Order: sequence, then C-alpha cells, then structure tokens
Amino acid sequence: MLPGEYRKYSRHVRHKNAKLMYYIAKTAQAAGLTVIAIDFVRHFPEYANRNILILGAFLFCFGWIIERYLLKR
Repeated sequence: MLPGEYRKYSRHVRHKNAKLMYYIAKTAQAAGLTVIAIDFVRHFPEYANRNILILGAFLFCFGWIIERYLLKR
C-alpha cells in the first residue's frame, strides 16, 4: 500500500466512524426524550417517576456529550 493510499483509507475510516457515532448520539438523545415523554404521559396528573426521569436525562446527556465533545473537535 502506498502512503497516499493509506492516508485516503484512514480518512475514509475516520469519516465512517464519525458518521456512526453521530447516529448513536442522535439515537441516544431521541431515546432519552422519548422515555421522558412516555413517562410524563403515563403519569400525567401526578409527577413523573424520578428514576425514569433520571434515566431519560442520562440517555439524553450521554448523546449530547458524544455529539458536543467527541464529534465537534
């Protein structure tokens, strides 16, 4: 493999991994918001379950941190 070919391959792999991480981050954010929304609707007149709320917030923050700090360098 020539040096230029390796550089081209390396860039392709990095781009492919970044694209996968982007979709993982967005899926985690969507899952977190969905968990919070479903729990809110399920327990509407009362407060939402604290543990489910924390789980949804954790999923959302996990996705946000991946997108913010790992992908936007």
